[in-house]
Amino acid sequence: MTGQIGVTTLGFLNIQTQNTELSKGANFTALRTTSQVLERTNVGGIFTNVQGANGAYNRVGAIDGAIRFWQNALASGWFGNVWSEEKKGGTAAGQLYVNLSNDLIRAEAAYSNVGENFNPGIGFTERTNYQSYYSELGIAPRFKGNGIIRQISTVGGIVYFENQQHEKQSHYLWANTNVRFESGDGINIGGGYDFERLTEPFQIRRGAIIPAGDYPFTYATIWLGSNQARLFSMWFEGNTGRFYNGFKTFAGLGTTLKLSANFFLSGSLNKNFIELPIENGKFTTRIVTGRLTYFFSRNLSIASLLQYDNVSENLRANIRLNWMHTPGSNLFLVFNTAYIMGDGGLSLREEMLTNRTGVLKLTYLFGV
Repeated sequence: MTGQIGVTTLGFLNIQTQNTELSKGANFTALRTTSQVLERTNVGGIFTNVQGANGAYNRVGAIDGAIRFWQNALASGWFGNVWSEEKKGGTAAGQLYVNLSNDLIRAEAAYSNVGENFNPGIGFTERTNYQSYYSELGIAPRFKGNGIIRQISTVGGIVYFENQQHEKQSHYLWANTNVRFESGDGINIGGGYDFERLTEPFQIRRGAIIPAGDYPFTYATIWLGSNQARLFSMWFEGNTGRFYNGFKTFAGLGTTLKLSANFFLSGSLNKNFIELPIENGKFTTRIVTGRLTYFFSRNLSIASLLQYDNVSENLRANIRLNWMHTPGSNLFLVFNTAYIMGDGGLSLREEMLTNRTGVLKLTYLFGV
């Protein structure tokens, strides 16, 4: 349930799962609220609770706020903590962020701190036990009356990660330049230098293990794209560079065809060519994707996705029907399915089925 009362927005969710052979049922609750306390200042809070069997629980409480000043400047922050029956330390996390921007220059900076045992039961965090320092600076002049180039944007940035003992974990350093033409076409050229410290081995694919150690990455990338407002548009992306003491080259190509004002078809092919100095380290991955979108009317539409990758060898399909039955209220009907494609190609036999899911979701907006 979501809604707004004056300048305050509220959201509430409760889910009960049943017992299965693999896991026991639990109750999931989430409560979120935000309020505009001043003209350009918001504050909010969130509480989540996972109540499991035998007294197990995971609860999160967090507060956040954001203030806008000058013309486009923003400062924000949040702080949260996890409580569970394990009663461990290092369960807090937070972030401070500032953005100073105008039509020409953009400057961003952030500091994040996530404890070793910050483990929210609802949602996730990409990593724990770290402090990170982020900054990015960009300039984007516009060229009026040029006739060819509309804008050139150049940006560079860095993010540095260390653990709570101030030992380096990783860093990402990047720079790129994007040129937008008056025609709506564009080109982006960039590169970067990254570093990852693996504390334990991991399997990058079946039979290929990346050992623990320090790994530097360097790469160069290019992106070309035509104006997506055209009847037919396409894009190309490529990058190459060092990858876990070996090399990786990526190439991607995509197209979009507008058959009418309410009928769109698109497709893409992405391939990675990887060579690593380990056993079974030379391989290629590819993902083929097709999309269809059709609007029957302003209130009724259907969207479908078909995707295949050669790693899982799964052919996946997603179909979503969206009906806006009243303004601000929708009925969603979603169907997902997946089949394994072996050497014999596609087979719709039941034993080749890996996933089949149907979801019905109804939203209704009412005044209070």
